[in-house]
Amino acid sequence: PMICALNHIREAIDEGFTHVKLKMGRNVKAESKHLLTLFSQTSLKIRLDFNERLNLAQFTQFLHQIASLQQNVDFIEDPIP
Repeated sequence: PMICALNHIREAIDEGFTHVKLKMGRNVKAESKHLLTLFSQTSLKIRLDFNERLNLAQFTQFLHQIASLQQNVDFIEDPIP
């Protein structure tokens, strides 16, 4: 799955996409690791939609985990209720 995702990211860049929106919140620890792998060396902007799946502590931890992607994160939608 990770190789497939990397290929999709490369395709998006090649096709001229500048932003991607991802649904998040099912497994925040794993998702943050995937984000770091997928986006740490791209110029794509990331829009993350959590659909109110996190509490404040989880959201704070997530932000710390992806701190190195700060330049990539364009928008975070509905992280907490």
